[in-house]
Amino acid sequence: MAPKIVDKEMKRLEIAAAAGMLFGKYGFDKVKVDDVAAAAGIGKGTVYEYFKNKDELIHGAFQVLMNHMAEALQHSVDLSLTPLAALKKLSLSMADAMDHFGEQYGFFLEYMLLMNRGQTDSEILQGMFTEYRRLVAGLIEAAIDARQVRADVNPAHVAAVYLAWFDGAIFHWMLLPNPNLQQMVLAFWDAFEQGIIQREES
Repeated sequence: MAPKIVDKEMKRLEIAAAAGMLFGKYGFDKVKVDDVAAAAGIGKGTVYEYFKNKDELIHGAFQVLMNHMAEALQHSVDLSLTPLAALKKLSLSMADAMDHFGEQYGFFLEYMLLMNRGQTDSEILQGMFTEYRRLVAGLIEAAIDARQVRADVNPAHVAAVYLAWFDGAIFHWMLLPNPNLQQMVLAFWDAFEQGIIQREES
């Protein structure tokens, strides 16, 4: 009988996903490598084949989460639409991504807490935020060129505000009995669009 071929990248992702779920639910300090192994359905030694310690494991788990979210959002950018329509679609796709990855938000907060304590670095998060700001600012610049958005709007500043709103909205959505996240995004979009659109001169 031929030996079973292991997809090492897939196995690494499975271990990281199990770790992220546990870190988010119980906190980094309370989770042991044995717990991660049990959640992933493997032996403790197998975890160490992919991650040399728990610190490397939390970085790997966070990278997996960010990669999945980034992939979901990149596929949602539709350049066949007008710039504002593409940005609106991206906004709704971000809500979909949050719905899909909502159970991982506890892990996101745990990682942020550890980063604040100096126990993790901010490189992964900075890279993600930089890319999202660049994407949103690019769509706003295109909307200015298409005369959909006022020429006096600063794309970088608006992109920062746009993404900061999402951070706050997701936090409230997770902790308080808020409406459907898609409805929240649509309400935000109405106010956002009214603040930046190019109005016809009378």
